Amino acid sequence: MSVRPYARAILWALVLLLVAGAIAFVLRPRPIPVETAVVAQRRIETAVEAEAKTRLRDRFVVSAQVPGRLSRITYEEGDRVVTGQKLGSIDPLPYNASIESALEKLRELQAQRAGVETLRPKDETLAQARARTASSVALALSAHARVLAAQSALEQADREARRQTALEAQGYASKLAREQAQLAETTRRRELQMAKTDAAAAEAQVTMDRAALDELTKKVRDPDYLRTVYDAQMNAIRAQLRTLEDQSSRTAIVAPVSGEIMRVLQKSEAYVAAGAPLVEIGNRNTLEIVADVLSQDAVGIHVGDTMEVLRGAGNDHPRGKVRRIEPSGYTKVSALGIEEQRVNVIADFAQRPPSLGDAYRLEVRIVTWSGDVVSVPVPALVRCAEDWCAFVVRGNKVHRTTLKIGRMGDGDAQVLAGLQSGDTVVVRPSETLKEGDAVSLLSP
Repeated sequence: MSVRPYARAILWALVLLLVAGAIAFVLRPRPIPVETAVVAQRRIETAVEAEAKTRLRDRFVVSAQVPGRLSRITYEEGDRVVTGQKLGSIDPLPYNASIESALEKLRELQAQRAGVETLRPKDETLAQARARTASSVALALSAHARVLAAQSALEQADREARRQTALEAQGYASKLAREQAQLAETTRRRELQMAKTDAAAAEAQVTMDRAALDELTKKVRDPDYLRTVYDAQMNAIRAQLRTLEDQSSRTAIVAPVSGEIMRVLQKSEAYVAAGAPLVEIGNRNTLEIVADVLSQDAVGIHVGDTMEVLRGAGNDHPRGKVRRIEPSGYTKVSALGIEEQRVNVIADFAQRPPSLGDAYRLEVRIVTWSGDVVSVPVPALVRCAEDWCAFVVRGNKVHRTTLKIGRMGDGDAQVLAGLQSGDTVVVRPSETLKEGDAVSLLSP
């Protein structure tokens, strides 16, 4: 009878142990299933993706060089042209009429200039005028000499008349002698008056002859002045002719280069002003890519970097090389209304797809760096304060490790310190995963 209580106690103890074991089994921590990846030596690339468009490097806009009425341009977009091929013309009639008018004016001036020589006095006339002037001067000198002689004769006759008058008063001379002396004095006075009149007339003749000679001399010089005037006018007409002939030659609109007509800007007949754009010509072999890149991304791009077309070229994914990064940026408002500073990055096709033309929209990827390095998948990285961390699987548990990360590619990041090739890391770890947790691997 005394054994039954002990047996019952043992039985209950066993039951309790079984229940506790079952509870412990149910409540035991289970390994967390995780996706993993292996750290390995891989080739990674850093790249910038951007929108882009194609553009002709060499584009020529053929414009009207002179104003006038343009004939209809019959060429279509896509037509091939060669250097010097006539594309259209501006009516040359107004310029030809102006040229003819200028030529007539030039011929008129040439005739007038030739007629200038008829205005010049003949050498014989000029010699005669000089001879007349010299003769009148000689006559004037002779007249002045006669005045002097008459003056002396008058003075002598005056003295003789006074002397005869005195002698008569003294009774030494007769009245007749006195009267004769006075008559001689009167005659000499009249002779002096006539000599002076002749001298004045001779001086007047000298003045007239000299004036005539001066007039003839001026007429000799005047044609020289007129010829200078006509020469200046003819030179002006010739310059006008050169301009008109040049303008007339520019009425023909020709292709400056060989290429393809990209756009016809003025197809119909119309009056156009000088400088009006008419046709755009380009060569699709000079097609280039212009990528619109944020300025903070552009600082990492260098001349020679590879640019790959992701979308916009059909099934092709052509590549190119960056040729130039424009030195000046510009402001562009994004679709969200945010002002952004952007820079044009220009690349040349390694081989242009024939399907692409001018101003086609593209999406491109510019590779700024590539190399074979120890790398870890980017989804395996988590932030821990200011550093990057990863959960490394050792055994069946995870350990959080601080990393030093270098360049980051599209899917992998360069590991500078903290991991080695062959380490297994957790990819996309959950927020609840912590140091020392047991895990089960979903993939190697």
